[in-house]
Amino acid sequence: MVKTIALVLLASVLAATASASSSNAVQWKLRPRVEYEFELSGRSLAGLPALQGQYSGVQYGGRVRVQGLTADTAIVRLEKMSWSAMHGRFQSNWWSAEPQSNATLAGHNHMGSMAMPLSGAAAVARFQDGQVKSVLVSPAAKDWEVNMLQGVLGHMQIQGAASAASGSASNSLHGRGRGSSQDDQQADQAAYRVLENGVSGRCLVQYEVSPANAPAQMSAAESRMCAGKPYVQITKTKNFTDCEQYAEQSRGLPRCSPAGNACSSLWARNSVSQLIGCGSGDDMQLVQAVTSSSMQAELQTREDSRASVFSSVNMTLTSVQAVRQRLPMPKDGVLLNGLGYRVAGKQANGQWGLDSDYGSSEEADDSMDSVEVVRQPSGRQQPNGRQQHQQDSSEQDSSSNESGSNNNNAQQKKHNNHKKNHKANSSSQDSSSEENDSTAPKQKNLKHKKHQDSSSEENDSTAPKQKNLKHKKHQDSSSEERDSSAPKQKNLKHKKHQDSSSEEDDSSAPKQKNLKHKKQQDSSSDEDSDSNPRKHKTNNHSDESDSEESQPKKSKHSRKPRSAKANTKDQGDVIVDGLFAGVLSPAAVQKNATLRSGLQQHLVQDIMTTANELSRQDGPSARSMERLSMAVRVARALGVDQLASVQGQLHDQTAKDLFRDVLAMCGSEACVQQVVVMIKDRKMNPMAAQMALNSLADRVSVPSRRVLKHIQDVYMSAGEQQVKIAAAMAMGNLAGRAPRPVAASAAAFLSSQLAKQNTDDASQLRAPLTYALGSTATSEAAKALVKIAKDSKVTPYLRAQAIIALRPCAQRSPALVRDSLLALFHDPTESAPVRMAAVSQLVYTKPSLPLWQRLAVSTFYEPNMAVSAYVWATIHSFANLQDPAYRQQTQFARLALPLARSMPQGAHLAFNVVASSVDAQLDRQVHEHASFMGPADAANAYYRRVTRRSGVSSLDQEVDLWGASPDDLMQAAVEAVFGRQDKAAARPAAKDVPHSTRSIHDKLSIVRRQMQDPQGHLRLTLKPFVNNMFLAFNKDTPNRIAKAAAQLVDKLHSETSFHAQQMGGEEVSVSTVTEMGFPVTLRIQAPWLVRAQGSAQVHRNHSAQANITCLYSAGLSAQLSVQPSWASREYVAAVNGHAMVQVPATSIQAQVNGTSGRLSVSVQPAQVQQATVVARVALQPLTAYTELSRAELASESASAHNASMGQGQGDSVNISLWDNVSLNLRAPVERSALPTWIRNSRTVLGFPALGRPLTASRLELLASRSHGFNVSVSLVKGMLQSGDLQIVYPDELRQDDMPSVQAGATTSTTEMPTTTTTTTTTTTTEATPAVVRAPRGADHGQRLHGNGSLFVDDGDVDFSRSVFNATTLNPYSNRVNGSNELYVLSQVLAGMSAGRGYVLGVNVTAEDLTDSSSSQASSRYSGFWTVGGNLGGRLMRCGLFARSETDNAQIAATGAVLRDVAARADIAAALHQLPSFMIKAEYQQVDAKAVKKIVTVAMETDRSAAKTQRLWRAAKEQYCVHPGHAMQTGSLKNATVSPVCRAILGSANTPDQFNVTVNYNNAVDDAWGSSVHGVLEAAKAYLWNQGNIAVDTITPGNGNELGAGLTVQANGKINGWLQTPRTLTKVVDASFPVADTLLSATNKESRAFCGATASHLMTLDGVQGDIKMDDCWHLLAKDCSGKSRVAVLARADKPQSDDIHVEINIDNYQVARLSPDGAATINGVLVADHANQTGSAVQVRDAADVQVMNIIRSEDGALTVNLPDHGMSVIYGNSSVVIQAGASLHGRLCGMCGKFDGSFTGELLNPKNKAEKNIQALVDSYALRDAQCSSSGKGKSRQ
Repeated sequence: MVKTIALVLLASVLAATASASSSNAVQWKLRPRVEYEFELSGRSLAGLPALQGQYSGVQYGGRVRVQGLTADTAIVRLEKMSWSAMHGRFQSNWWSAEPQSNATLAGHNHMGSMAMPLSGAAAVARFQDGQVKSVLVSPAAKDWEVNMLQGVLGHMQIQGAASAASGSASNSLHGRGRGSSQDDQQADQAAYRVLENGVSGRCLVQYEVSPANAPAQMSAAESRMCAGKPYVQITKTKNFTDCEQYAEQSRGLPRCSPAGNACSSLWARNSVSQLIGCGSGDDMQLVQAVTSSSMQAELQTREDSRASVFSSVNMTLTSVQAVRQRLPMPKDGVLLNGLGYRVAGKQANGQWGLDSDYGSSEEADDSMDSVEVVRQPSGRQQPNGRQQHQQDSSEQDSSSNESGSNNNNAQQKKHNNHKKNHKANSSSQDSSSEENDSTAPKQKNLKHKKHQDSSSEENDSTAPKQKNLKHKKHQDSSSEERDSSAPKQKNLKHKKHQDSSSEEDDSSAPKQKNLKHKKQQDSSSDEDSDSNPRKHKTNNHSDESDSEESQPKKSKHSRKPRSAKANTKDQGDVIVDGLFAGVLSPAAVQKNATLRSGLQQHLVQDIMTTANELSRQDGPSARSMERLSMAVRVARALGVDQLASVQGQLHDQTAKDLFRDVLAMCGSEACVQQVVVMIKDRKMNPMAAQMALNSLADRVSVPSRRVLKHIQDVYMSAGEQQVKIAAAMAMGNLAGRAPRPVAASAAAFLSSQLAKQNTDDASQLRAPLTYALGSTATSEAAKALVKIAKDSKVTPYLRAQAIIALRPCAQRSPALVRDSLLALFHDPTESAPVRMAAVSQLVYTKPSLPLWQRLAVSTFYEPNMAVSAYVWATIHSFANLQDPAYRQQTQFARLALPLARSMPQGAHLAFNVVASSVDAQLDRQVHEHASFMGPADAANAYYRRVTRRSGVSSLDQEVDLWGASPDDLMQAAVEAVFGRQDKAAARPAAKDVPHSTRSIHDKLSIVRRQMQDPQGHLRLTLKPFVNNMFLAFNKDTPNRIAKAAAQLVDKLHSETSFHAQQMGGEEVSVSTVTEMGFPVTLRIQAPWLVRAQGSAQVHRNHSAQANITCLYSAGLSAQLSVQPSWASREYVAAVNGHAMVQVPATSIQAQVNGTSGRLSVSVQPAQVQQATVVARVALQPLTAYTELSRAELASESASAHNASMGQGQGDSVNISLWDNVSLNLRAPVERSALPTWIRNSRTVLGFPALGRPLTASRLELLASRSHGFNVSVSLVKGMLQSGDLQIVYPDELRQDDMPSVQAGATTSTTEMPTTTTTTTTTTTTEATPAVVRAPRGADHGQRLHGNGSLFVDDGDVDFSRSVFNATTLNPYSNRVNGSNELYVLSQVLAGMSAGRGYVLGVNVTAEDLTDSSSSQASSRYSGFWTVGGNLGGRLMRCGLFARSETDNAQIAATGAVLRDVAARADIAAALHQLPSFMIKAEYQQVDAKAVKKIVTVAMETDRSAAKTQRLWRAAKEQYCVHPGHAMQTGSLKNATVSPVCRAILGSANTPDQFNVTVNYNNAVDDAWGSSVHGVLEAAKAYLWNQGNIAVDTITPGNGNELGAGLTVQANGKINGWLQTPRTLTKVVDASFPVADTLLSATNKESRAFCGATASHLMTLDGVQGDIKMDDCWHLLAKDCSGKSRVAVLARADKPQSDDIHVEINIDNYQVARLSPDGAATINGVLVADHANQTGSAVQVRDAADVQVMNIIRSEDGALTVNLPDHGMSVIYGNSSVVIQAGASLHGRLCGMCGKFDGSFTGELLNPKNKAEKNIQALVDSYALRDAQCSSSGKGKSRQ
């Protein structure tokens, strides 16, 4: 004991001597041998301030004895501490007197009788410059007692202005330091800022010092001590946004530092202390210290849902006297390095923790895992302009970035050389240890200046010594760390800079002699202290908010939090989670056997109770999901053995499934290990294992090496491919948040597994392993992925995957991948998917303005149109982005956009669009990203939606679909479902085909196109149900699925029971501490559960039956709690919610009639005797205190006090929806305000929270009776030719003895005939006869070769209103040949010459199963949906009819669209023709009282005069039409195949004017008038905000008519008008950004095409030139992949060399020839000639009724031949031919039109796949020279 005291006194005297000269400010200097006694009181309360002052918490009190050893050393002890619970409503606010509901308390003043279980041990504190530098505590003191002692010491800290003016750690933050002038120092005496340690972390504190008046009343001790002395008031405001260290853990919050104030409105924190003292300078004596702090959180992640934890501490001096008896010194004391939260025997934010920057390899130890307890705040809220500095420094030009990086690397290299040349002396203890060995050897002859950064340096006391080492060492406190194996040194002379924020003199260290040193203190570095840019952790690097503003660049001057390694000897990393969980922390549970056993039993009981509730008929209770949330918390506290024991006690399958999902949601290491055991032991089916692994990325808060090792074991042992994929993805996602050495280890494993898969091209593990490797975000992963991306031997699909997987690496280390991405993009020989993927990732590398400009300029010389369109869409999208997170990149994109060439847009083209929006309530930001690229070798469709609300950023949806050869994949899927079509049988080859596909192949010696094997994958996130799912597939996948389905059907032939259950959910949590060390936690849990069970059987007579019960349940448990660690209670302010939808036990029977195809389904729910809750949503705010040792629920606690914002609970609102179905709502809202209240609802992590926040509400949907349903569905498909209706399906309607039916005829008057025989009496309804015309050119259903059918449409249609409208059609009382469906089919095709139609009929019967004898026991409903159109596509109709036979109420809606057949070859004809497009629609509703509501709508389109003039001018300038002056010969005849002219042609065929008229009758006005008025007013308001608006009053005309019109201008803005019966609103230049894009997407001619005339050729990929085509047949395009048989040939006409002939060969089955005279033949049979009118069509179908060909004559006489089964269209215009190819033909074609791969590089390939020198040589190489052509003898074909 004497030795310990001597050491403490000696160290204190030395420290006081060293700092005496610098202490010239107000500071509290302890008086030796004087004892100060303070009265201590405080409270910590959790509450809902908005709910009438409702709080729950504790108050405590006692006394603090402080005995001065020296001026800077004191012994401190807590005595007579007692506490009591506080729960109820406070009169005014949380600081008011305790509520009356509390029991009368006795004891220490107002305190209760419950005494704190103190150890009675004292602590020794050493101060330096007013700040506590070390604390010696007794090992007998519990952690919570030590934390309270530290909290008391924190209130005694008073740092003077001298600390701020010196070169201390605080100055580097604010530009003051050694260069500060004396005047500045004096000016800062009254207000200054310093870094100060505390239990909650090391943060910046604002000091304000001012004189104060002496109190009117004071204690005797104060009177004696302060007599005649001035009073001083010191206000300390802690800035939680600027801290070096935090004591914190979080889950699900990757974007902010929750312990600070960087989480938007989700989390806010403040702390203010006021200290009163008397005296001045060093003679000031502390009289009182009062601290008030708060932590506020939005429980429902939105405004007005705030819960708060308020804390106050009051220390008042009561006695000052000489020390009579010295407090006992701590025996075998534990030394704490300053103040810091202590847990599990370690200091969390100082001695035990890890740097929050997991990306820093220098800060992590390869030999151990880390603890995430020290976090760094986001750089967005830096004071003194540091935020702007961060943004500017992170958004520099790439060249400057690179040079800066080089400079940093050079200095780092120099710095590392210093480290290699010097091995530091370990004169103090390892920073990860707390105790110093009192027997440590003395050191002699040591001359040095000591510098130790406690945040990073670490010395091994067992290392060997070194001698005679002299050097000068510069150390950066933000990154430098000593090697743990560094040897000790003797005779070390060096000059060392020391960081005052970490300097420590060890009071128990051995004595040192001959110590000479000069201290120079610099808080951040020895070079610069003007800025302090901070790095913060990026947990989820795939989040959209990973922008340049949210990721400050690492600087050599940056300050990092302290980092110390866990002592593997003492602690390892066993306890790394739940550090702030208090009673439920793993450390506390593992030390207490009674608590551990009790929690096990409570967990078993909770699981079993919930399992029983799930099986109840009325569904789970409101507490079921809350109980499961608590079960997750309990599971996190238990070890592997306890979890295994719990599992062994569960026998019910429902309970087992619940526990399985609880383990998956837990996320602790023990839970992960148990999940792995269950997967290995096959106790989880593959689907459950996959979902469990997928959820780990969000659940595991500390991804340690052992956690990753467990998942690695799953990957190696799993037999199912999907489990392997899930394990790989989990490894990658977790490694991305792990310390860099751990992440590097995982990356090495994944890379090795990927290398093994590279030998197997068909492996489905390559893509997921690639993504998993990229998710690690390591430099090793980046190098491996770049290598794959550059490997030309790898398929484009896999190379593109490697690039996309680089995204996390690009965000974390942009410079590492930027150059590689640029190189891939700028290489025109690379495939289009690889280049577009490179562009998509470049935007995440923080591209500089020059890089954006390079991308923009590249659009002018880019050889690939798809890549050019993708680049332009990317730049255009970012230039219009309104997301502040991408502010700098948006600015760069806007500057670069004028340099880019505008490209066409459309859903069929490559695009990349990023957009942000804010919802109507302005409380949520939505960031969306959509992209598409369609090359066949790697097609991709991508969509991502991220929402940000109140600091919580959530990836809600992500769909990433990739496919190589997607057409083959789709074909394989179709064949797996419907069987493979035997095209050889349906399309037998015709005889004597002159140019069969085989003969063309042989004559030209065509080399077959090599296509990539079909493969692809789907990455899917649909929260809250699907998370990180990865599904890989290839051409065999559909067959495997079909095979599995067939096996399932075989199994179901005997009755089979099934049980499926899955639970998941979202969670956000924050754990930190108060100033007195009480853990505070914000936890928002939103679990969900889906359950289905029953039995099923499939019969062989096309019938099946099933009995099923389904349930969906969701919960919300949002709590803000404070937990005094000496007790097992948790005091919470909470919002609990429950939602449920259930389908009670139901029997389902289904049968398909093999003859009629009619599907009948019977649904019979179980009978119930009382009202059953079908759906429920409830919400309840409350405060309570819970007993955690019993895993007590807040809602079950006896102290639970329910509350709600508003007056009372409101009245119940009952709404009857249907018979025996009602809606019941109970909420504090009036019935009139109910719609507004409902609109105010939001979702909280997927849970539907109704109404205003913090509102108690309950919404239930109840069914009082059980209703069974019988549903019958029938489908009728028919073909009309020359007025005769042919039934295609079903067979029973195609009876040969039935008379022929003409469209529009009706033959029945009975509504429900008893027989199928129809009468000959015509109905008297409004039905009108159809317009019937004689057939032209062919007989009805003319048969072709191979049993094919030919249908001819003369183009005549009847668009009159009387033919097909809702007010006249009655499908219920009219039949054709006994069928209502045939009547509807005849009407939808009425007025057409030829067409095709479909009718879907539905009949529903609802029966009351409770009372079948009642007359109202059953209700019948029937309906029809129909669609039909003529063959030429001019007229389309659709209709919907529904009727309730119970009350004869009916609804009917019809619509018809008539469009002109546009010119497709003649530009002048297209400009003369107006693109007419007319729509007519009608709606009729008849209620039970026969009141009719009728609405008619008519719309017409046109082309404006301004657009017509603009197009004429452009057409003349481009010589698309005759300009009226001398011009180059041949320009006009090639205009049809010019890209510019075809774009003009397409624009001419696209309308830009739209006029709509709406008429309605009085019944509609009476019923819906107010709603329509509201819509119109909203439309006016929208127009008002979009442009210049004018409203005029007009003379009332038709009182029931509305009108509107708009014109889309060339600049994309619109002019429009809106007319109501009394007003006319006009708008000019209104903004409507998507209007022009939508119109451009409808431009058919803007798509890729190949055009040829006798003198000019334009390939599909954009190569064009003049040619000379002779009269030999030339191959234009052919599928050379072998996947289909189609070929298009052309030759010049002999008499008229400018005209050409075209031949189209389809599967050698039908060969069409098109001649310049307008004739078209099929297999030599004339099917059309020039006499056919506009809109006439010829359709060919094979024996399987599959459309093979459709020939349509357009306005200018051109013939359009559509080949839907081959993805190709041919437009023939006598002297020109244009071929439009679909995406399915990418890379499959050969011929004069090119290979169609999107790039004109290598476009001139001859049949042998060799490049030709010019385009004429290409044409000659594809000539089929034979005896029939005049040039056949002139030379041989170039083969």
